[in-house]
Amino acid sequence: MPQLARCSAEKRGTTIGVSALFPGAVGTDIMDNARGAQAARLAAFGRTRIAPYLRRPPQAAARQIVRAITHDKPRVLLGPDARALDITARILPGRTSLLGRALNLIT
Repeated sequence: MPQLARCSAEKRGTTIGVSALFPGAVGTDIMDNARGAQAARLAAFGRTRIAPYLRRPPQAAARQIVRAITHDKPRVLLGPDARALDITARILPGRTSLLGRALNLIT
C-alpha cells in the first residue's frame, strides 16, 4: 500500500488530514547551495534564462501549501514542472525519465 494511502487510512475518522506535497522548483537558493553529484548542474540551471519562469516564488508556494492543507487536499502539485511530471506519469506510467531528459536538453 502506498505511503499516502496508508497514512490516510490511519487518520481516517480523526481530525488530522494527510496531504502529499509534490514540489517543483521554488525560487529559493537551494539550487545554488546544493551538494553532491548534481550540485554543479543544479547551480547552472539556477542561472539559466528559463529558470525564473519555472521557479515558483516562495510566497506563492507557501500560499498553495496552506490552501491545500486548509481544504484537506490529498495531493499538492507545486509548480508547472510538478504538474508536467504528474501528467507524464499518468499518460506514460514509468516513463517520467523521458521528460527529465527533455528538460536536460533545454537547460
